[in-house]
Amino acid sequence: MAWWCPDPGRGGGARTCWSWVGGQAALSTAMRAVAPPGDPVPLEAPTYPGTLAAARTAGLRTVSLPVDAHGMRPDYLDDALGRTGARLVVLQPLHQNPTGVSLTEGRARELLAVARSHDAFVLEDDYARHMTHDDGIPPVKPLVLLETDGTVIHIRSLARLQTALTQRRWLAIRTVVETLGADVLPDHPRGGYHLWLRLPRGTDESEFLSAALARGTALAPGTYFHADQPDVPRVRLSYAAAPTTADLVTGIHRLEGLA
Repeated sequence: MAWWCPDPGRGGGARTCWSWVGGQAALSTAMRAVAPPGDPVPLEAPTYPGTLAAARTAGLRTVSLPVDAHGMRPDYLDDALGRTGARLVVLQPLHQNPTGVSLTEGRARELLAVARSHDAFVLEDDYARHMTHDDGIPPVKPLVLLETDGTVIHIRSLARLQTALTQRRWLAIRTVVETLGADVLPDHPRGGYHLWLRLPRGTDESEFLSAALARGTALAPGTYFHADQPDVPRVRLSYAAAPTTADLVTGIHRLEGLA
């Protein structure tokens, strides 16, 4: 499994979580990041069973709010947040599962305003962004584009993940070459989520890994991926796990001078 989810603190703009083992892992991760066990979490009723499972796994108390033809009602949400003090509400704004209803932009803005007035986050499960049929009406904008003050935590499907990973890969390659030299990365992959670094001959892999971890950067030992002892010491660097691209660059820069 691989995922990343930036800390959803206030003031830093909208938040995005990614997962490529399905939305279930991203839902669970985001819920745990925002709401401690025992907290209430308003959900659409009915809702996707995976959302219920993720909430229960996180130890949250679900608060069911009926949907109408345009999704969750703002007055119901306002009442629920006022009664429970919940910090998080989960929404499927587009082609809600199982009802198929979609929020209008007006309804979406009302719900966001209610959440903001109660200082609550909105976890947007945007699973259906690429599932609008040819004869469908133009879909509502993602909530993450309607709210820019950090209220929305956005989960999107794999289509956009591909673009994000491509951008991260090139950033990681450039930073590794600048920091450790081109010889460390003789091969540049065109997929996946990791780089296979070749350390100079004579480098003690364990010492390199320990020194990197002491500086705050975790790498996978090359020996984990071999049945026998490899001829050249290697380590695997994941460019997906870092919360942000800035964290990715910082983590690689910490390796300077170790090899």
